[in-house]
Amino acid sequence: MEFFAPYKQKKIYIRNHTAKSPLFYKSLNMMGAVFTVNLDKVIHLLPKTLNLIPLTLAPFAKQRAIIGIYCFEYKETDIGPYNEFSIALALNPTKTNFLSAFEIIKNIFIESHHGYVLQMPVTTEIAYWGGVDYFNFPKYITNIQFEDTLTTRICNVYDRNNQKLICSLEGEKISIKKNKNLTHKIYKFNTYSILQEKLAHASFLINPLNQKKIYFPKKTKLTFGDHEKSLCFKNLDWSQHAIQYIYAPDCEGILFEPELN
Repeated sequence: MEFFAPYKQKKIYIRNHTAKSPLFYKSLNMMGAVFTVNLDKVIHLLPKTLNLIPLTLAPFAKQRAIIGIYCFEYKETDIGPYNEFSIALALNPTKTNFLSAFEIIKNIFIESHHGYVLQMPVTTEIAYWGGVDYFNFPKYITNIQFEDTLTTRICNVYDRNNQKLICSLEGEKISIKKNKNLTHKIYKFNTYSILQEKLAHASFLINPLNQKKIYFPKKTKLTFGDHEKSLCFKNLDWSQHAIQYIYAPDCEGILFEPELN
């Protein structure tokens, strides 16, 4: 409970359901991977009315933008258990056209991430309405299933009506020891969306009680199906391998309400 202690919650309503803000996630499982895509092919997915600048690998590869894929299995939350699959285009938080090599590495690999949410399917009605009403996230309700083998964990996203594959992320199950040290390990996901015709920024803090990162993993696999929800992502010229993979099977989280910029 030490992670949650500094934050006082208030009662809110998600349609006909009572909830709390900030939203506490007492137990969650996270798996994520970071890939690069062609900047010219992905830029049209950002809203044209706002001055959002994708994070790229310039000066190494200025035409390569960065997309984060994160799979969440929320086991115990203030709105009940549900699953989520997030696809977000990494943003340059400085809004400048050039970052130093150090700043690029820092924004990709440290625990603070900035991303414009492109899709965020979930598995329950309350998670859908909470995301839409409070954040205007591009959520939809679908079937998200996790499959575990001895060496891998797979997150499959299917159409909930016809079970057609939308997308899938496969990563390595890594043996790790529980981390009792809270310092320097908190992830901060800075997520952005359009709310009331303005840019909204929301923070999601994740405390990984145990985790492991791998840079340039060879066993991480991202697959898109032929579903209509997949079409805008299939031809982005994805990197053959991820540049970072995160496996965190035991986490806590706190989701804060958005602020308008």
